Amino acid sequence: KRFLTLFARVDGKLDEAALEGLLMRIRDMESMVRQWGPLNIEMLKWLGNLAQEVQVMGSGPKPGAIYVTGIESGGLSGRKHTFIVGLDDGRFPAVGMQDPVILDSERESLSRATSTMLPTAKEGLTLQLQKFSYLFSRLSGPVTLSYSCKSIADDREMFPSPVMLSAYRIISQNRTVDINDLVGSLQPPVSFAPLESGKSLDMKEWWLSKLCAPGPVLDTDRLLKSHFPHLARGKEAARLRGTSEFTMYDGCINSPDKSLDPTEDVGPRLSVSRLEALGACPRHYFFSNVLGIEPPEDVSVDKDTWLNDAQFGTLAHDVFYEFVSQWLGNNWPPDFSRDLDNILDIAQDKAKRERKSIPSPSEAAFQQQLEALFRACKTFLAHESKQLDAKPLFLEASIGLKRGYSKGTPLDTADEIIFDLPGGTSVRLGGRIDRIDKVDSGSPGEYIIYDYKTGSSYKFRSKDIFWCGRSVQHGIYVHLVEQALQKQFPGSRVSLFTYFFPGIKEDGLLIQYKSYQLSDLPKVVQLLCNIAAKGAFLGTNQPGTDCTYCPYPEICGKAEVVEAQAAAKLGNINEPRLRDMRELRNREPKKSK
Repeated sequence: KRFLTLFARVDGKLDEAALEGLLMRIRDMESMVRQWGPLNIEMLKWLGNLAQEVQVMGSGPKPGAIYVTGIESGGLSGRKHTFIVGLDDGRFPAVGMQDPVILDSERESLSRATSTMLPTAKEGLTLQLQKFSYLFSRLSGPVTLSYSCKSIADDREMFPSPVMLSAYRIISQNRTVDINDLVGSLQPPVSFAPLESGKSLDMKEWWLSKLCAPGPVLDTDRLLKSHFPHLARGKEAARLRGTSEFTMYDGCINSPDKSLDPTEDVGPRLSVSRLEALGACPRHYFFSNVLGIEPPEDVSVDKDTWLNDAQFGTLAHDVFYEFVSQWLGNNWPPDFSRDLDNILDIAQDKAKRERKSIPSPSEAAFQQQLEALFRACKTFLAHESKQLDAKPLFLEASIGLKRGYSKGTPLDTADEIIFDLPGGTSVRLGGRIDRIDKVDSGSPGEYIIYDYKTGSSYKFRSKDIFWCGRSVQHGIYVHLVEQALQKQFPGSRVSLFTYFFPGIKEDGLLIQYKSYQLSDLPKVVQLLCNIAAKGAFLGTNQPGTDCTYCPYPEICGKAEVVEAQAAAKLGNINEPRLRDMRELRNREPKKSK
């Protein structure tokens, strides 16, 4: 009963009545057991047969309605016209299969020896024919016999039952006719795809009759719009997507609300990930940050992998954070030989704790990623042991965000950081910075920002320092840190931003940007904000770059189609709403052919 209540799918009145009928029978059985105790019934067998025994929404014969019943009770309604359907040779009479344990011959011998009547397959066949003859004796008026002449399931021809042949012999008064004579005398088959559309019982049959007719269906556009408006809209959407016009079917919001504009007070507070999503694929930004579409969680288990890339990166960040935390205010740099065991112990302890919350599929998978973590720690320590000119001062600083780590830093603030744009507007920003070092040599109040990356460096190999808006983290973080430092230490400045790749993929690679190289950031952010404000959420024209890890391919469709459609619309210079995206894409020099 609990299983039916919780998991039975109810879709319509028939399902609802069936569920209530089953539950009522089960409740009645429960009441009997409580009142009389255990019954002499095989309960599992009773439950197994219950679905076949319970009748729902049944009724007796009613005026103006077709009455459907079985062979045993047919003819009792006194109707003037009777139709008997399903009389193909595979359905009636049902083939009598012998019991494989006790064969018919053995049953007959046992019946004679024990003076009992064990049923046989032959007797079952005889009983079916007997019931059929009783049915005919009860009928009055015209009787129509029919059979299915074709199996749709396996596309094979079917033949009439022997009882139809017997009826034909009686009607024709010719005992010598056979199945071929019977089939040849029948009228053309009647089906749910009638030869004449006027004989259709419903809209589905009408469409089938048109599709199966020799001539084409006329005025399909009008028919689609009238009867299937969703298909008509889909056809129109497909047509418009194939043009150079930027429409709502491509991601254009004709009257964008102010809540989309990051420069408005009611607009969204921007993060690095949101800005970079706008730069890579505005449609991705729209799905994720405007519509809030979240793809289903991937519950598949990779037996060879313990942590995904994001989880491994978080684990490595935690290890580096705890290790460097020990050195804040102490002598820096660490010594590789002296401190190697320390950082590896931290890594092992963190990995074991992570394993408790995210079990590894196998010991081999755990050990493989533990070794990768150890290697990243060694690369990290080797680099840090050579840093003589700067010391870590702030770790995991939350600027414009809620504090992420319990220790916090003096720079932490949940207040939004304002970033001024060239057009006279501004946006609100926030971010969490892995590490800020103070430079010992050089100008006073000079700082370096570090951001740890355990993956690939492909995002930072473009000739455009902001990769057409896809990579703005370095510029945004320099602005955030300088704003926060100025409040605590007036006159401070960030001289260098460093991406540090200690993972196996890049093995200690450093990608660095000097502050003066980032002067074009306000213009790039302005263009990104314009895309959102105008509601111009076109899909990317470079799916090979932007769709590799996208969670929405089922929505967008084939990458090559998306690419061709986006390229045509971006190439339409008369489309002002795509001017900002076009300008961003043109920041990167075109490859020579």
